Amino acid sequence: MTRPEPEALALDPGYGISELGELHWTLDDVFRRIDGARSWWVITVRPDGRPHAAPVWGVAVDDRIVFSSDPKAAKSANLATNPNIVVHLESGDEVVIVEGTVRRPRHQDLPNGYGERYNAKYSTEMDFSDPMFAFYEVIPRKIMAWDEGDFVNTAVRWRW
Repeated sequence: MTRPEPEALALDPGYGISELGELHWTLDDVFRRIDGARSWWVITVRPDGRPHAAPVWGVAVDDRIVFSSDPKAAKSANLATNPNIVVHLESGDEVVIVEGTVRRPRHQDLPNGYGERYNAKYSTEMDFSDPMFAFYEVIPRKIMAWDEGDFVNTAVRWRW
């Protein structure tokens, strides 16, 4: 995936942002924050158009954002019919929002080291070939991030 350039958020002038803040996070910072968060909130769309939010476990490695789910879970059923997704970290103060779509990699197509990092992060010994688990790779269209305590200087987005 080719990395886009960071840019200022497009907001009403009342927010005080007209250019990229000098303290904005880098994309490396953002991927570290995603990887470091224990849980992520994912928002999917039900077949009738209603949103569905649920926490997931996942790992970000080599600019790839991958999470797991039970293939029978509502979010998995939603993603099977509509691959659009929003991923948001738990914090409303150190914000990372990823908008995009998902694809279902086979366990052998997961990023190198994914299984080891996942098992270490969650203190588990998961068998990634077990069909009880589904994996979803998030393909970003847009990532937005900021530190709420210094929003004007830290707000940033990337668009693919």
